[in-house]
Amino acid sequence: MTPANAQVVVVSVRHPINTRSHADIPVVIFSSPALDATQIDPSTLRFAGAPVDKDPHGHYRISTRDVNGDGLLDLIAHFRANELHLSAGDTNAALDGRTFDNRVVHAEVSVQVHKGNKEDDEDNEDNHKNGKGHNNHKGHNDDEEHNDHNGHNDHHEH
Repeated sequence: MTPANAQVVVVSVRHPINTRSHADIPVVIFSSPALDATQIDPSTLRFAGAPVDKDPHGHYRISTRDVNGDGLLDLIAHFRANELHLSAGDTNAALDGRTFDNRVVHAEVSVQVHKGNKEDDEDNEDNHKNGKGHNNHKGHNDDEEHNDHNGHNDHHEH
């Protein structure tokens, strides 16, 4: 359910998610003419209840780049699979946060969750590096139209 007055965002997440692993789950939040995703405050961002992962120095593991080639910088936030509040068989997860100017952002994301083993997770990492296993999720407003997003592999942190 979308919170009142929330800016609905378009998100991409790789599949499936192995909640027994410590795998990195990059979540791409696409910018649009209505919202600059780089203005989302990472301290407020939650995916399936989990906060954005931090590096050993305490910095949020986020980066920005034009993932879909539309000329707008997108936000890539990294989460840890084992921190997500998901169970095997779950099919939906929420992404919630706020921009630095306090606008609410929200996405309902369809997910594939399993409780596999480490080998399963390594296979998923290989698929991710090869551009496989991603799912795009579109949210619509009355005043904007979203296009398909392609070519969103090789996420890099700064």
